[in-house]
Amino acid sequence: MKFKKILSIAMLLFSIAFISCGDGDEVAQKANDEVLNDSETLSTNLVNNPSSATEADMENAARLVFTDTVHDFGNLTDGEVVEYEFEYKNAGKKEIIITNAKGSCGCTVPEYDTKPIAPGATGSMKVTFDSKGKIGYNEKKVDITTNGFPQKYMLVILATVN
Repeated sequence: MKFKKILSIAMLLFSIAFISCGDGDEVAQKANDEVLNDSETLSTNLVNNPSSATEADMENAARLVFTDTVHDFGNLTDGEVVEYEFEYKNAGKKEIIITNAKGSCGCTVPEYDTKPIAPGATGSMKVTFDSKGKIGYNEKKVDITTNGFPQKYMLVILATVN
């Protein structure tokens, strides 16, 4: 009797595994479609991958340089909403694109331009902090991802909420 239960469970697991494998071709095709854009050329997400770049590639890569990466708002009143603009420059030799910027919590919201930033061009990223319910010392981060080198950047805002 125990053998029949084990055999039944094994057959059931085998059947589920066998049936679930049928979507592999569809998933692979979808991944290939995402790599190619409308003109059937490679997406820049693959071409501009600094993690596989050589030393010479890194010297010629796009690179953001921030004027400052930490801003202290000082003492705030609970519920106060403040903002700060972190200024940057593309110090690289190629265009750079900010592909993502995300605050460490919902109270910290970055705003950024998704258009390419030319070599030598400047810009800024506005970060808004909502202090509502954030009593005490706060250290919030904004993680930034680009197609340049380095690929990741971090901005920090500080505040003490009373």
